[in-house]
Formats: sequence, structure tokens, C-alpha cells
Amino acid sequence: KRRCSRDLAQMVAIACLCAEHTVLGSLHHEVGDPNQDCTLAYTKPYQYTVLGVFDGHGPAGQLAAELAKTTALSALTEETIEMAEAPEEALRQIFEMIAAAADEATWSQQ
Repeated sequence: KRRCSRDLAQMVAIACLCAEHTVLGSLHHEVGDPNQDCTLAYTKPYQYTVLGVFDGHGPAGQLAAELAKTTALSALTEETIEMAEAPEEALRQIFEMIAAAADEATWSQQ
């Protein structure tokens, strides 16, 4: 059973990674605005999978969503957090890292 769960999680992660930006349920394409959503799929084999959707809004929404995605991915790949041992605390730390990065960012309207 555990193997099936891991395989399913990896397939979902791959599907999310390939999607990159969501489209379903969005009217952005009808009015000519860019879709400001970003997705994240990260798997540490045989340990855990993290899937994320970062929903940008406003003039700098796409930049904010991309900042959240890259900050989270950096925390996961650099192993600065203990996701396998304490997932709730690790996600809390990632959220705090994203908030700090957003506070430091200079947002420009495009």
C-alpha cells in the first residue's frame, strides 16, 4: 500500500509540474490578463511529496506567486527544514520564509 501511495503522489507531482500554471476555472485568458498562479511539485524519493499552488492577485500577483514558489522550492531542495520529521512545523517555516521574502521584495508593476 505504501508503494502505491508514493507512486500516486509522484504521478500527481509530475502532472502539477507539467501544468506549471493553472487554467481551469480561470477567466484570465478571456480578458487578456496573465494567469498569476504558480504550482510546485517536489518529491524527496521514499520520504515525502510537497505539492503547492501559489495564487497571485493584483498588479504584482504573478511576481508574488513566483517568489512564493521559488522560496518554497529553495527551502525544500537546500534541506533547511525537517519536512520528513515534523511536516507541520516545516510548512510553518516555509510560510515564514515566504512572508519574509515578500517583505524584502521590491514590487514593480508591469
